Amino acid sequence: MLLWLGAWMARKETYVVGGLDLGLHVPTDLQVYLLAGRRLNEGGLLYDAPLLGELPFTYPPFAAGVFRWLATLTPDLATIIWQAANLLALVAVILLCFSERRRPVAFLAVLLAVAFLATEPVRGSFYYGQINLILMLLVAVDVLPRHHRLAGVGIGIAAGLKLTPAFFVIIFLVQRRFRAAAVAAGTFLATVVAGFFIVPDAGAFWREAMLNSERVGVHENPGAQSIKSLLVRNAGTDSTLLWLLLALLVTALTAAAAWLALRRGNRTLALALTGIGACLVSPFSWFHHWVWIVPLTVAVIAGIASRIDARGFLAAQLGALFTVAVVFVILLPYVSGVLWPQMAYPGPWFLEVNVAWQLAFTGYGLLFLLGWTAWAGWDRYRSLTADAR
Repeated sequence: MLLWLGAWMARKETYVVGGLDLGLHVPTDLQVYLLAGRRLNEGGLLYDAPLLGELPFTYPPFAAGVFRWLATLTPDLATIIWQAANLLALVAVILLCFSERRRPVAFLAVLLAVAFLATEPVRGSFYYGQINLILMLLVAVDVLPRHHRLAGVGIGIAAGLKLTPAFFVIIFLVQRRFRAAAVAAGTFLATVVAGFFIVPDAGAFWREAMLNSERVGVHENPGAQSIKSLLVRNAGTDSTLLWLLLALLVTALTAAAAWLALRRGNRTLALALTGIGACLVSPFSWFHHWVWIVPLTVAVIAGIASRIDARGFLAAQLGALFTVAVVFVILLPYVSGVLWPQMAYPGPWFLEVNVAWQLAFTGYGLLFLLGWTAWAGWDRYRSLTADAR
């Protein structure tokens, strides 16, 4: 009942600016998804023209099959189902992470799901009706369980819906789980083939649309948070070679960070670190793509809880509160408009304002990857040298 009540409230939510009711009942990106499905149902093309204003369909053809079914529903019902699925995905990922960390606390998971609504990656996913949380669940189901016969299927399907999740094959490779990596690749290829049967102009995506990151957005927008956007917006260079070199370095750093986390048996942290790396190296990442702060926060909370005994209940709660508060604060300027308007983004949306704020996700993501790899690598080195004595 609470789930459906929450979804209904989200459906009825409106947004008021300067006394003008914008009436954004159906989230913008969800409208694009539904229009894509509707165009397919009418036998039209997907990649020849924008669908909503100047917004085109930016996903692989396979994704259109999901939206084709959703478009047969009324916009109201489609919105309720979509937002309910996002909410279920959020709670499910938190539960999976706590379970992997051997701390099955369902009530805390629900509270955390509510708290995460104050963070912009999660809030933005609901606000725009994005697919990020569902993709995160597909990847988490593949990565977090210790034994999984169908490992690779989730990542393959997620990559078929949106290309970025293919990056998570790195986890299988550093684990030397080559069968799971092959299953992921095979599943993804199956979605590519299926897309040609679903979408008349599927070839246009793979030939042209996939290679044009500007169809997703402009790098000058501070909401674009990836290395590529940082180079264009803050360094004033659009060098593809420089971006590729940096992306390769960050990919190697991500693989090392994930390997160190997995050596400690922490698959939740490996999932979060790889998600951060995926957002960094992607040609274009919106701020709401950074939903990987969810498993990252759970990993930190579980780490705090593992170091205090059952009598330290208050300390555990304070640790959880502190962790969410840190996530809340460091992701300025996007987060705080929800709960702390005085700290919200104050001015124009473009480059002339605070440069440090424009590095909110990219900067902290790089710092976390570097910091974790340096600390965990040094700790492992000390352990190995101590054992050798």
